[in-house]
Amino acid sequence: MKKEGEKKIGEIFNQVFKSGKLGPQYYHQKISKIWETQMGPSITGYTKALNLRKRRLYIHIESAPLKQELSMSKEKILEMINRELKESYLQEIHIA
Repeated sequence: MKKEGEKKIGEIFNQVFKSGKLGPQYYHQKISKIWETQMGPSITGYTKALNLRKRRLYIHIESAPLKQELSMSKEKILEMINRELKESYLQEIHIA
């Protein structure tokens, strides 16, 4: 029986893990995996780097036409990543 004020171990783990120094690293790893699986090998092959700073994702693409195409789909990409994370973590996406 759960007493008043008690939390499950998973809740405590998520709260400590995401709020501390490991939080950004956790999200960077999750977002990198989502990017690879959702975008596929062709787009991932042109992706030079994914950087995460202050809940903003910076995507560096080597192909100018692909960069243009992804720039027009930033909102869809943002929604897709947040949906896969099961929370609204990312606030913005910048494609360079």
